[in-house]
Amino acid sequence: MTMSTSHVELFVKAGRDNKTLSGCPQCQQVFLALSVKSEYGPLTLSVTPVNLARPPTEMKGAFSRLPAIRHNDETLMDVEEILQYIDNLFPQPTLTYDCDAATEACQDVFSRYFVFMSAFKYA
Repeated sequence: MTMSTSHVELFVKAGRDNKTLSGCPQCQQVFLALSVKSEYGPLTLSVTPVNLARPPTEMKGAFSRLPAIRHNDETLMDVEEILQYIDNLFPQPTLTYDCDAATEACQDVFSRYFVFMSAFKYA
């Protein structure tokens, strides 16, 4: 199957059911950025939750950590590299801003959100 050059595969840590995204703040951050880019731009996205303890056979050894993306021949596993790569290839809509107050307000929002969410017990 041939994928479009605008198609990005995102691999994230699986939730408890092995079908949904986990609460991993880095996975959520990349998912959110790619979701916005795919909603309002040319990027298309597929998301695969991966249980690193029991990865599918075809993924064993493919990723040492998550989140990870695969685009054409490129595989990236560092959040900042992923976001930079996606912004460079798909500049619209822009997710960057130049406002010190916004930067300060948003700093570590994903890790703080994760701490907040991990305080809840799931039924």
